[in-house]
Amino acid sequence: MESFYKNEYRTQMEDLFIESKEVEFSDKKALELLLLFALPIQSAGAVADKLIEHFGSFSNVIRASFDELIEVGGMDKDCAVLIRLADSLSERADKETQRSTVLSDYTSSVAYFKEKLLKKNAPKLLFAALDGKLAIINSGEVQKSAEIYGDSAVSQITAFAKNEGAACVIIALNIDGVDGTPDSETGDFINRLRASLAKNSISLNDVIIIGDNGSCAFSNDLRLALYL
Repeated sequence: MESFYKNEYRTQMEDLFIESKEVEFSDKKALELLLLFALPIQSAGAVADKLIEHFGSFSNVIRASFDELIEVGGMDKDCAVLIRLADSLSERADKETQRSTVLSDYTSSVAYFKEKLLKKNAPKLLFAALDGKLAIINSGEVQKSAEIYGDSAVSQITAFAKNEGAACVIIALNIDGVDGTPDSETGDFINRLRASLAKNSISLNDVIIIGDNGSCAFSNDLRLALYL
């Protein structure tokens, strides 16, 4: 038996999604289509708009917790579970891909991080925990620019790497208004992070900075710079 919410409009949205190959599908349309599997046609679009307005962006909606989602008007348990499931499946796929990704040199590291840092709503700081063969175990991020040089970021990355059993870490910074050359604040943060990781026998392999004029990858001791 067809779902109660299966209707002509949802069928049209599904066909549009397939035919567009996802490229021309806006964030709002994608969220509306997802909600159409749990909400009636007259509610899905309005709730999608409300969610994006409430959380500020599509990515923030997908990453919101169950409790945060359920507080938004028009949402119910089914909708919140559906959104959390979409995020969980995406994270699982990313982790599976990461486990087969090896960052053995500057080229592979920059290629991995640059794509993520230049995308829409990109985080300000990305970090990856690597095993002894330089394969990615898992990765994380710091969203707010005000926190990327703080002690909380140092503690977050160190705890993350320790919990993942990492042999080393690579970080990538997305810094507005710079040309890729590290300033004293960046250098101080890197030194504090390296010292914190070293206490747990974890090394900081590479630092990649994405600035206004491209990217710059630095070696562990900051003495060798490759402008890309």
